[in-house]
Amino acid sequence: MLSGSTLWVKLMWFRDKNERPVKCQDCGFLAIRDPDNSESVAPSVHYRMEGFQGSPKHLWPHPQPMPNCFVRAYTIQNEPLTVEGRVVGKMTGDAPGDIRIGDGNGSDGTEAAILSIIQKERTCKEFYPWVEGFSPREHYEFRQSDQRRRSDRKWRVFELGAALFTGALIALAAKLADRVLSSGNGGMPIP
Repeated sequence: MLSGSTLWVKLMWFRDKNERPVKCQDCGFLAIRDPDNSESVAPSVHYRMEGFQGSPKHLWPHPQPMPNCFVRAYTIQNEPLTVEGRVVGKMTGDAPGDIRIGDGNGSDGTEAAILSIIQKERTCKEFYPWVEGFSPREHYEFRQSDQRRRSDRKWRVFELGAALFTGALIALAAKLADRVLSSGNGGMPIP
């Protein structure tokens, strides 16, 4: 049985063929706010897989940081928090901070609510695969570098094609000029 979002993706025949369902959990642009300076930082592996920042324990014992999209492709920080199919909360604002659902005793559903957001399948043109150990800013710089390299390669191919086409036109024009000049002189080539 297909879920509603999966069915919608399959029915979108007009979408870009390179778009495929992805999860924020696997994206290098998944970010959380550092509690000390409010900068966007990469969440830990625990956060991506279990919904709990975990390390170091003294920084995030409870509540947990709200997930953010570094490139703002989706406002995931404003999506409803769901636990076992029911909405248990919704954050609002450009960069909400930390969340806690329930009494904070560890079985409150905060982690499940975070996972409900970052494990959700979506089509995203900004997705960039996560490489452990790099920050969202470094992933952004890698993507920019890749895009520049691809753009430069396309431009070089275009230049090469234009040069070949121009060379072929010049060779054709020279051949035609030679034929015209040699035919107008009684078949005698011009010295």
